[in-house]
Amino acid sequence: MFNYWKKSNNISRPLFEGTKQDFHKYFSGFCRNLVQKTTKQYKKEIGCCEQCGLSDIQLDAAHVRGKGRKEIIDTILRDYQREGVIKLNLKTFEDLFIEHHVPIEETIKILCKSCHKEYDTLTDDELTDFYNNPPEITNVISSKEESKIKQILNEDKLINYEDKFMLKGFKNYLIQEGYSEFTPSGKQSTVYDYMKRVEKICAKEKISINKLVENISFYLVKYGPNGNESEFGKRSHNAFISALRKFEAFVIHMK
Repeated sequence: MFNYWKKSNNISRPLFEGTKQDFHKYFSGFCRNLVQKTTKQYKKEIGCCEQCGLSDIQLDAAHVRGKGRKEIIDTILRDYQREGVIKLNLKTFEDLFIEHHVPIEETIKILCKSCHKEYDTLTDDELTDFYNNPPEITNVISSKEESKIKQILNEDKLINYEDKFMLKGFKNYLIQEGYSEFTPSGKQSTVYDYMKRVEKICAKEKISINKLVENISFYLVKYGPNGNESEFGKRSHNAFISALRKFEAFVIHMK
């Protein structure tokens, strides 16, 4: 049973009535396109593969393991299913589907084609190794590009051991300052949000956490109200510049 064109009183708000299988058959492609549309700006912000660091290549918006497109669709449909039949306003579904991708950094990873393919096929144990070991640079790029990428990945890793130590210190500082690690429902809260935003700025600038420490005043100005990256700093209700300011307080605290 499938009736896409069954209308509500508002002709611009069509209703779906059918099985879950019908929904996936007819709307899986729509959801795929919606993900591409809603993550387009986010891909520009990240600007490189979050795993291997490659840029200036085609990037994919990959769903985080366990938060895939099908899982999100099924979660939404579950609340509108009675005796095996789904009855759902399609505009409501679209709004909910987008809402389930917020915050975007917890549901989407920006990956190159190669890393995306590998990510989708790994077991949980292999996935841990995937995060800890960036892939080798292959001969599909020029020697000049290879040299530049190896420098980024090996000589100045965005998140090396020293950076991880620094982030752990930042985390402990935020907790001491009274910021929450988790929400009452168990989801990651402000502490982890600030840590991720600091990491994203480092990824955007192609610098390490320690480089950020050394030049924190420069980046505060750059992402501040009058800086070249002020628009980025204001995103998510000033979350990025707020994270940088708190990171500066942490740096001062360490001295």
